[in-house]
Amino acid sequence: MGKRKTRVKDEDGILVVPGAQSTMYDGCFGALAKYPAVERFLDLCFDMNLRLEGTGRGTFATCIWGNAGVGKTTLVNSFTSKSVEWNGKRYDGWRVYDVPLAQIEEMGEIHGMPMDCILVRKGKSSRWVTQRDSVLSAYLKDGWEIDVSESARTITAPPEWVPREPGPSILLFDDWNRALQRVLKGVMQLIQNHKTIAWSLPPGCQIAMTANPDQQDYYVSALDSANLTRIRHVTLLPDKLSWAAWAASEGLDPRGIEFILKYEEMLVSGGRTNPRTLADFFKFTKGRSAQDPEIELVGQGIVEPDTVVTFQTFVDDKEFASLLISPEEVLNGKKSAFGKLEELVKSNRFDVISVVMHRLATALVDGQINQTKRRLESLHRFLTMDCLPEDLVYSLCTRLSYIEDDAIQDWIVGSEEIQRKLCNVSGWTLA
Repeated sequence: MGKRKTRVKDEDGILVVPGAQSTMYDGCFGALAKYPAVERFLDLCFDMNLRLEGTGRGTFATCIWGNAGVGKTTLVNSFTSKSVEWNGKRYDGWRVYDVPLAQIEEMGEIHGMPMDCILVRKGKSSRWVTQRDSVLSAYLKDGWEIDVSESARTITAPPEWVPREPGPSILLFDDWNRALQRVLKGVMQLIQNHKTIAWSLPPGCQIAMTANPDQQDYYVSALDSANLTRIRHVTLLPDKLSWAAWAASEGLDPRGIEFILKYEEMLVSGGRTNPRTLADFFKFTKGRSAQDPEIELVGQGIVEPDTVVTFQTFVDDKEFASLLISPEEVLNGKKSAFGKLEELVKSNRFDVISVVMHRLATALVDGQINQTKRRLESLHRFLTMDCLPEDLVYSLCTRLSYIEDDAIQDWIVGSEEIQRKLCNVSGWTLA
């Protein structure tokens, strides 16, 4: 699979322009969309499937791709409170059956339990029932008779998690591509035809899946076109407004919500920091002083250390926001950014400089900035300022060098002055 192409409007000359490549979404499929648009995507797909029911024409499963913790599963589960009309009747919400395929090792766990059955009749009614003595005896006592003209046959009882009742429901295969290859191959017919050799999904049931990119550091199974072309795809982007609304409804630390609204890049800052872990962090910080030692102790066990420090500084320092230099200011070469850095050094605000470098590194690692000659020169000029601590330059360059993508590593290539700073910190020597 090739690199994920992004097409986002370039505002203020800094965001991705058509044709730019983003490693964040390598191995994802479908449109890049935020929470409301993905919800609408599911609405449209489910509506189309419901219209096709009973026509003999195929329906499609849906898959939401995205990085860890962005809210894929939460979005699907939110349909339990989303009203829907089916067969002329209004329902208050969908029934969602959450099935983690990664916990299934054999197709027998999907097909169900085979049972030896015989045919019994009572008047004009007939039924296949298991030959177990207790069950068969109960039928015979109730007036049913065995039809000896029919041979016994094996019938499979579906697993408990299989939806049985007609009506609006969603069979959610969570973290779908973490399943074993033999399971992925085995559910191909279910995904396309809503049935297996043993059982069928009831009318009104939809299949939705979530998946992580297969070209990053996720332990997932590769998918071929036979699987992918049976599915409609979309990729969920982190969305500060949707996250903030959800976080407020969950009663998270208001300071944390304000922090994310101010610095949206923290939602995708990499490592262990993502919308899910931020939610856990802000559950813990609520009601505590920002400088409580327990915040640092527990916080670094949830999110990246830089995230903890940045949050603490944001809460305690009222001047913090006004002192920051944005990645846009650096890469656009604004003179005010370079002058502000010198003032920060003079006033020993290395805590602010550290956050500046963290945000800059995050912007570059995301791969969503189209590299131009002007931006490259501005970055090199910024990183080689005499006043900028060499250890912070080393930290940023090291973070970029870990990303196996030439377009990202090219941001720090070609400057002997940057190499000199790196050597001063690492103890290496230039060849």
